[in-house]
Amino acid sequence: MPERFIDLQTHSIHSDGTFTPEEIVALATEKNLAAVALTDHDTVDGLPAFLQAGQDHDIETIPGIELSTRTHGENIDILGYFIDPHNETLQQETENLRQARRERMPKMLQRLQDEGIHLTLQDIEEHATGDVLGRPHLAKALLEHDHIDQIQDAYDAYIGDHAPAYVPKKRLNPPDAIHLIHQADGLAVLAHPCYIHPARFPLILETLTQAGLDGIETYYPDHDANHVTFFKQQAQRYDLATTGGSDFHGDNKPHINLGTGRGNLRVPYACLEALRKRQDN
Repeated sequence: MPERFIDLQTHSIHSDGTFTPEEIVALATEKNLAAVALTDHDTVDGLPAFLQAGQDHDIETIPGIELSTRTHGENIDILGYFIDPHNETLQQETENLRQARRERMPKMLQRLQDEGIHLTLQDIEEHATGDVLGRPHLAKALLEHDHIDQIQDAYDAYIGDHAPAYVPKKRLNPPDAIHLIHQADGLAVLAHPCYIHPARFPLILETLTQAGLDGIETYYPDHDANHVTFFKQQAQRYDLATTGGSDFHGDNKPHINLGTGRGNLRVPYACLEALRKRQDN
């Protein structure tokens, strides 16, 4: 029997992707993936349609989320899998995060105005298919109105993490995010650990495991062979599951393909089997 592959990190129009949940499922089916997870940033709004599409296409669909957190000077994203999208506590907390995002965009527009760039909320909304406005939508508006020559210029000059118009988004404390995922009957996994500074990684992983972390994203487009080996070792050391995903965002990350990342990503189905076993225990 040929080996089956999965993708456990994707984003739809309900956060900062350009595909609908149904389109993600259809594409996963076309690519012969055995399973796919939807992990929109700080929202579960796309999950009902995603799960229904999974039934329609006869493919395993994993309800997920990616929660934004910060600790020890690092932005840390925590993935939640098998969550109950109807959990009231989870819905309330994600609504609080989304409200903070809605308040963030006018602040960024004001900072752009201070830089001599005038855009309106309507200019940004024209590039959003969902109801959450983020930096990818703002970057497209800057491009459309000829303030930049290419999308990356928006981040380099204006809205990158250290640029003049950047406003940090609200983030949870990692242990709170892990607890929130567990409350919603899910498993908590550290996303793309390669982005954490190596000097801070041991302390951060220790903090997360003490809070009940269940897994670590080992297979990822920006992970080379050394990353994969190292994160597998950390998973074994702390009794964590290993997972993986492409971080698919559709046209907002055109170089990242569903299931295969930049072309060489392969997340084995065994990762999902191990996650399910951990959930059952």
